Amino acid sequence: MTREEYFCSEYMSSIYYFCLKKTGNENEAEDLAGEISLEILKALKKGILIDHFEGFVWKVARNRYA
Repeated sequence: MTREEYFCSEYMSSIYYFCLKKTGNENEAEDLAGEISLEILKALKKGILIDHFEGFVWKVARNRYA
């Protein structure tokens, strides 16, 4: 399983619910979750080295929300 597949299978729904909790609106949550996912997938595609994958995912999510 690639890092991209792992991210999609393990984090997509959690990111959506994080966004829904922060925005309180389903449409905005979907848009924000898409932006966060795209940013993470771009970083993974570049081949950056990630020591703590979960921390990386949530750091990107919090930064993108801010």
